[in-house]
Amino acid sequence: MMGMERRKLEFNSYEEVIAELERLKDSENEQLGNWKLGDICFHLNFYFTGSLNGFKVMLPWVIRTFMGRPALWWLLRHEYKPGGTTVPKSIPKGDNNIEETVNITIGLLKLLSEAKELQPSSFFGTLTVDQWREMHLRHAAHHLSFLTPKPS
Repeated sequence: MMGMERRKLEFNSYEEVIAELERLKDSENEQLGNWKLGDICFHLNFYFTGSLNGFKVMLPWVIRTFMGRPALWWLLRHEYKPGGTTVPKSIPKGDNNIEETVNITIGLLKLLSEAKELQPSSFFGTLTVDQWREMHLRHAAHHLSFLTPKPS
């Protein structure tokens, strides 16, 4: 869309992300980036699931320590930039059923909101529940900022 700008989104809780997902699911959306709502949810679900159940692949300790920890520090203090690299398995392939994928995302967010302990990140290493929450909220805000609900 020419002239369309990304929305400024900031979430303070998983409940706020759920409310935004419901709003986006129930409306037609203008899409600024390459991904539709179902694609964004597929991508976020990869990281939500990994933090809950563990990631299948962990980068070596030296990478997690000397690259991951500084990257975590930076990401918790700066805005995500479009076009960054990501884990290939987190990239959506084909059409994702919006209703189904959003419902999975909401279920994962509810589990995350109740979690007392989460698994280490494959890149950042061990994170507290609060650090994971901050990363997930910032990550969700980044991707959902590319969608704008059209007025009904």
